[in-house]
Amino acid sequence: MREVTASEAIAAQRPEWIVLVVTRREDGFVDVMPAGWVMRVSGTPPMFAVSVGHSRYTNELVRQAGEFVLAFPSAHMAETVAICGSHSGREMDKVERCGLKMVPGRVLSTPLIEDAFINFECRLTTATEAGDHTIFVGEVLASYMGDVPGPLVNFGGNRYALARPAG
Repeated sequence: MREVTASEAIAAQRPEWIVLVVTRREDGFVDVMPAGWVMRVSGTPPMFAVSVGHSRYTNELVRQAGEFVLAFPSAHMAETVAICGSHSGREMDKVERCGLKMVPGRVLSTPLIEDAFINFECRLTTATEAGDHTIFVGEVLASYMGDVPGPLVNFGGNRYALARPAG
């Protein structure tokens, strides 16, 4: 065994799950940001945590709205993930640029991504500062599955693959 930098060890733990964090401003503008640091944190009630950098527009929008949607991208959404991850919603309408079809959910004002593999409508319950990120915890109020293959996993460097069981 050899000692390595934390960055090297972290990069070696890939692939990682990837989600699209969907947020909505009061004026109706919708933003989408990919995030790899996401996990379930409770079964009852169902809850997810997602880590979002302090400087990200998504961080500001989640705080303002008190809600977000976690959309697990389907197999054909790799280019969408790459585009949404390399531009800010402060400067570009990523929904329009990617041609995303947004549909209303049952509970929140934040819409769902129609072509995603899974969508979770989440009400923000907790925001915890952790270094250069905020960990947002959301309670799942409604969930949806699309009839599309997915979800994608992230290998880094805009390399994605469909998550499939071995064997």
